[in-house]
Amino acid sequence: MQLPVSWRLLRTPPADGAWNMACDLALMTAARADGVGILRVYEWSAATVSFGRHERTSGIYTLGSLDECGLVAVRRPTGGRALLHSREVTYSVAMPIDDRWRWNVAYDRVNERLLSAMLALNIPAHIVADARDPVFADTRFPALGRPASRMTELQPVPTPHDEPHVCFSGVASGEIAVGGRKLIASSVWRERGAYLQHGSVLIHDDQSRLIPLLGAGARKPQPAAVLSEWLTTLPSDRDTVDLVESALHMAFRDCGNVVPWSIPTEVLDDVEKVRAALAESSWLWRR
Repeated sequence: MQLPVSWRLLRTPPADGAWNMACDLALMTAARADGVGILRVYEWSAATVSFGRHERTSGIYTLGSLDECGLVAVRRPTGGRALLHSREVTYSVAMPIDDRWRWNVAYDRVNERLLSAMLALNIPAHIVADARDPVFADTRFPALGRPASRMTELQPVPTPHDEPHVCFSGVASGEIAVGGRKLIASSVWRERGAYLQHGSVLIHDDQSRLIPLLGAGARKPQPAAVLSEWLTTLPSDRDTVDLVESALHMAFRDCGNVVPWSIPTEVLDDVEKVRAALAESSWLWRR
């Protein structure tokens, strides 16, 4: 499988969780219709917890507990576990995919481009071949392997006691890490000839802010790899986002043509329609 040779590069201003997720879904539709790849870099207007599409939240999270921690929440259209979006670079890749190809083939190809961008920034990252390797061992959490039960999402394996845990609790095979620490957390969705992958590259590690939401028995996630550890000369987080966007642009340019793009009116209309659905409490608290 080869990635598309035509790419659109999109940078959107900080937005709320429902708009950001609706935008990624609308771009997925646009990529399928136009036969191109769309690379988006974006931020969040408030510190936001995103839940995986099928993640259980009932009995774990409440609006009250989120508010006490100064957080808001959204549910992603993709799989995975809870992730705090704060002081990070968020990316999304939307593209057409032939029905002959499994989602994990697209996942590997996209991660190769993400890795290329990280290496260009002199970050000693690598793609994890086997999360069972002792370097990724954490006595608090098991290694998280690639699931075999569902083609359309990336869903971590539960802990032995089905403890609630967060996305940076372990490293999965195929993910991008530095040493034994996860650098990029990604989740995916495939639907009717289109593929969406989006995720976070942390500038600073704020994931421990999620722990009070998980109850007294929750365990702190292992430390993440963060951009601020290597990009030490940048004066602000915004400069870091700009630099990562440029590196991603160059990495995807190896696939072919990459051009700056603005969202057309008809796609923005789709975003607003989907945003309304994703903002419904019945979606946020569906499980």
